[in-house]
Amino acid sequence: MRDDILVEAQKQLDTIAAELSLALSNVTVESTDVTVGLDSGFDLDVSALQAGNTITLEYTDTLGVAQTVTLVAVEDATLLPLDNSATANPNDTVFGIDISSGTPSTYITNIITALGSTGLLVSNDGSDNLRVLGDNTAPTTVESLSANVTVSANSDQGLGLAIFVDNRDTPELFTDALEDDGQRLGYASGISVNPDLLADSALLVNYQTTPTANTANDPARAQHLAEALSSGTTYYDPTSGIGSSSTPFQGSIIDFVNQTVAFQGNQAEDAATFSTAKDALTSNLAIRYEESYAVDLDAELAFMVQLQNAYAANARVMQTINELFDELLNIL
Repeated sequence: MRDDILVEAQKQLDTIAAELSLALSNVTVESTDVTVGLDSGFDLDVSALQAGNTITLEYTDTLGVAQTVTLVAVEDATLLPLDNSATANPNDTVFGIDISSGTPSTYITNIITALGSTGLLVSNDGSDNLRVLGDNTAPTTVESLSANVTVSANSDQGLGLAIFVDNRDTPELFTDALEDDGQRLGYASGISVNPDLLADSALLVNYQTTPTANTANDPARAQHLAEALSSGTTYYDPTSGIGSSSTPFQGSIIDFVNQTVAFQGNQAEDAATFSTAKDALTSNLAIRYEESYAVDLDAELAFMVQLQNAYAANARVMQTINELFDELLNIL
């Protein structure tokens, strides 16, 4: 229970806390279509990347096979290279991207290096946006390009809102960073409601201030947050005990919570059944042990009678021997 089941339960709680935060605070940065000569693809703004944020690229390689690449941002270059287990998606190829410079042009340079073997045309568009084109001569084609980033402000960054923050030291955004053994490790013990939201609950509605503020009865952010919990679909870390590395659990955060509750219910039922079986075994062993040293009065009484008769018989034998010795001594 302590070494396995409780550790697994803690991992599930950390996963729920992490995915809950990400579902509400992360937004998708969409790319824009671009065509250069015969090659087409997308331009993507990568300036908002933070440690733990990702870029997802889907393309068709030179053999006509669909490929998915996930670029994971890190600020500690010693973590590189990352392996494919850095994400729960069993179908992607993972590359770690060093963003410690804080400069988008350097991010793009690192991405160009990472994607060098894909056959795609990867470059800086001249405005520090990532440009990924298919190569008409290879041929390769780009199907989609987008980034999943954590909002760093309460407004003017889309409909996402960091409702929860990491409060283990000082309140900070939860971005699912991989540094220091991973931010999600133990996050269930540090998750807290954003102090900004506690101070101003209107942030649940007010998501835009420029060029004009949205109205006080605008339901867009509230609907977005609700849908993020019930409709958004993602893969969940199989090391939590739910799903496997080849077939990880996939669904909404509500689906994962329900699955976790059901899983822990089965664990509790199994533990109770095991405990009952052990109690019954212990009770049976105790009864047998007691029976092994219990006194049978009838048997003991019969044994005492046998001893008494044997003692009496031995006494008569000794008396007879004594009388024989006396007669011998008298004759002499």
